Formats: sequence, structure tokens, C-alpha cells
Amino acid sequence: MIKNFFINNPIHKKVVPTFDMFFLVNPTFYFFIWVLVAIGMYLPLFINNDIIIFDTSFSIDTFLLYFAITLLSSSLLLINHSKRDLKAYYHKDKFSIAYIQKMDLSLIIFAIAILIYINIIIAVICLIIYLFGRKLFYNNDTSNPIAIYKLLYVAFSMLLLIHIGIIYQINNNLNLNEFLNFKLCFAILPYLLSFLAIMINFTLVKDDNFSNFKIYTFNWKNKIISFSTLFLISIGLVLALNNKDPLASTAIIVYISFFIYAFVRGLDKDLIRSVTYSISILNFFIITLYPYLFIGVFILFYLSKYYYWHRFNIHFPTFLVKND
Repeated sequence: MIKNFFINNPIHKKVVPTFDMFFLVNPTFYFFIWVLVAIGMYLPLFINNDIIIFDTSFSIDTFLLYFAITLLSSSLLLINHSKRDLKAYYHKDKFSIAYIQKMDLSLIIFAIAILIYINIIIAVICLIIYLFGRKLFYNNDTSNPIAIYKLLYVAFSMLLLIHIGIIYQINNNLNLNEFLNFKLCFAILPYLLSFLAIMINFTLVKDDNFSNFKIYTFNWKNKIISFSTLFLISIGLVLALNNKDPLASTAIIVYISFFIYAFVRGLDKDLIRSVTYSISILNFFIITLYPYLFIGVFILFYLSKYYYWHRFNIHFPTFLVKND
């Protein structure tokens, strides 16, 4: 009865338009962003052999940090969305470009104000991410999905997001020696390589209608790309095992098979799985350390499914892949 109500009741068609403003920023990208910050918070504990499993302690400052990072990413995603597909989307009748630019400015001002309260260094890092991203997205070239400057920005942003978590975990007592600690640098590398591989594969996936995944023709160029991502993941696994990092090594061992399938078999669904399953596995394992993150992930996942089903009659996000 409850399932039938959520799926078939006509009232939902009237409710979901109220979420349009929220979903204008493509919030499913939060699955990537939140886990990067959480990994940064985990790494100092790992290096100091002070890992806490299922840490249920609650901090207002931690909540504000994630909230501010979410606002920051929303602002960038909003800019990117408005430049790429606003005119071909239902938002064209509801949100003008001028409105989106005003909304973008409000989000970033609010985010930076919160981050200044938390930590001035983190605020500066986030401002750098925003300024570079704003320039990149306002000069967005959709004809080249794997442009080197885009990948450099993605890698740069991922590295900074991890460092935001590190700085926050060290509780504002960061000094130059800690920041340049070689053990910390080697601990970051498996995660950075993994996320870079995931994002490269993501650029090969075209999602025209959220659920109708298509990829560019799997020619030799894409075969080389899929081999490169498998190589990055493999290097990450070797480094994780060498670091004796339980989080990185376990997660990579679980999802490296999807990259192997993407390279060897090369079907559309293999490429999609290498992205969706990998990020889901990383979120699952980090939640065992920070269980409060589960609340945000759970709400976002099912709210997104609810919205996209009743707004567009599609299943997204989902673990099911077409032709399964």
C-alpha cells in the first residue's frame, strides 16, 4: 500500500515541481563531494593510528562545514548547468539566466561566510576552487568531454577538497611540516588516482535524459582511455596496500573489477558501473567511519529517485543498468 502510494498517487506530480530549484544544481554530485571531504577527515586519523570506527559524536562545526561545501558545489554546478543545458530543459520557463546568476552569488557569499567562521584557510581554499571553476564553466566547451584543462581542474579540486577535510580534522593547528608530510601525500594518492579514474570514465558517459545512458563510440581512443583508468586504479591499489590503508585498499579491491570489465568487455553498462558502483562503494565504506553521513546520502538518494520519477518518469539514481 505504501509503495503504491509513493509510485502511483497523482499528488506527487503536484509536489515535485516545488523541488525544481534544489535539483537545478544537480545535487547527485554531492555523492562525490561529501566523500572527498570525509576521506580528508579520515587520513590524519589513519596516519596517527587513531582511527575511530562508527564515530557517532556530533559536531555543529562539522555539520556547518559540510553545509558550506554543499553550497559552494551547488553554486558551481548551477553555473555549469545554466551554461550547458538550461535552454533545452524545463527550467527555461521557470528560471532565467539572470535569476540563476543572482542565486549563484547568494550561495557563494553564504558559503564563504560560514567557512570563514569555521577556518579562514578552508575559506580561502574554497574560494580558489570557486574562482577557477567559475572561469572554467563560463568557458565550457562541451565538444571535448575529456579536455586536459578540465581534468586538471577536477584533479586540483579533488585534492583541495581532501585537504579541506585534513585541515578541519587537524583542528586548525596545521603547520607547514604537517601540510608537506610525505606520509600524508602518499596516503592521499590512492584516493586521488581512484577519483580521477572515476571522473575520466564519467566523461565518457552521456546521460541525455538522466537514465538513458549512452557512451561515445567505443573506438580505440576510448579503449586507450579505459586502459588508462584501469592503470590509475591499479597504481592506487598498489599504493594503498603499501600504505596499509584499510579504507583505500578494501574499497579499491572491491571496485577494481568494474574497471577491468570496462576495459576488457567494453560494454556501455560496464562503463556505467565503473562510475556508479565505485562511488557507491566508497560512500558505503566511509559511512562505516562517519555514520552521520549516511543520513545525508540516504535522504539525497531517495529524494532524487522520488523527484526524477515523478518529474520525468525515469529511474535515477539507480543501481540497475540498462540491458541487465
